[in-house]
Order: sequence, then C-alpha cells, then structure tokens
Amino acid sequence: MFPVHWGVQGLRYYEGEDNSFMGIPLDTLECFADVFFVPYAFLFVGSYVAPRFKLITTIILLIVLIGGLTSALLWVYSAGRYLTVDSWFGFGIRVILWIAAACSALLQARQADKDTEFEGELKSTESV
Repeated sequence: MFPVHWGVQGLRYYEGEDNSFMGIPLDTLECFADVFFVPYAFLFVGSYVAPRFKLITTIILLIVLIGGLTSALLWVYSAGRYLTVDSWFGFGIRVILWIAAACSALLQARQADKDTEFEGELKSTESV
C-alpha cells in the first residue's frame, strides 16, 4: 500500500542511515503496517460507502475477504506449491495484526451504525 510505503520512506529520510524506527527495522515496520492497514482499509471503505447497515456490510466484506484468502491458499496448495514461513513469530504477529484490523473495522462500523440510528431518531423527533 503506497501511503504506508511513503510514510516509511519519510521515516527513512528523517532517521538517516540508521534504517530503524525505535529499534524496529523499517522494512519490518512496513511489512507489519501493510498487514494491518490493507484489510482495515478494505473493510473501512466498504462500511463507509454503505448508506445503511454498515456493520452487516462490514461482516459480509470480512467473509468475502476470508473466503478469498482461503481460496487463494487452497489454490496454491492444490498446485503443488507450499507456503513457506520465514519465522513463526513473524507469522503469528501478522495473524494478530490481521485480526486486530478486522476487529477495529467492525467496531468502527458498529459505532457508525449507532450514529446513523441516532441521527434518524433525532430527525424524527425534530419533525414532530
């Protein structure tokens, strides 16, 4: 995702040749930020665009995202290729960040649903 890449490149410019931010290598920071922001952006934009039922739209998009990821992994496995993991710790962090992004997007959609419902009730009471 380009905004994450630009942010990391900005850190690289301001941090100098150290190539780390608070002890984290910038390439690792970029990888983990992509893992969090890509599913979050997909789910956030989907819930933002939906005029009503934002939480339900986010849940459906999450199911589509999980289904697409699962089918891609099954396709790779059926083609005789195997997914290699560079480190199980890094893989675990990626999974945790992916779950955190999904939970954050679901909470945001739930709050947006509440706000939309409140605005509808407010308009109905003002018109009376």
